[in-house]
Amino acid sequence: MTKRQAITPSRVREAIDYDPETGICTRRYDPSKPKEWNTRWASKRAGKVDPKGYRVICIDYVDIEEHRIIWAWMTGEWPVATVDHENLDKSDNRWNNLREATKSEQQHNRAARKDNATGLKGVTALKNGRFMARRGQIFLGNFIDAQEAHEAYCKYAKEHHGAFFRKS
Repeated sequence: MTKRQAITPSRVREAIDYDPETGICTRRYDPSKPKEWNTRWASKRAGKVDPKGYRVICIDYVDIEEHRIIWAWMTGEWPVATVDHENLDKSDNRWNNLREATKSEQQHNRAARKDNATGLKGVTALKNGRFMARRGQIFLGNFIDAQEAHEAYCKYAKEHHGAFFRKS
């Protein structure tokens, strides 16, 4: 059993308070810690932002991503897969913005790539002036208009990815 697995959702609730409306976790008063620790940390925002942009909280000397802690806090279980931020904002840990997702579902909820010349998700500009719509390796057609190609992508993505469909 790893250190991370040893931290139970009940241990999370002992260490952290969570406000589902704001998405903020704060440290709870810990009678087993010295007075100085509680004066400095209790009732204060927990964690720090890691290099990837996710907030991380240390519980019992183990760093855990805040959105995973929140999932355990709210449901009483650790997430089986990943926890997806529906609005793509890594700092927005309000409960209504979090959902459990497989890696594949999470990939469907990505924004359009920054290097996409058309600015439209699922659309590639061709050298002949036309636009190709595709989802991954699935070819959806060539179109004269970029918006038309994007609509073909959106129709396919909405049909196949449901709640994880993202238009842009």
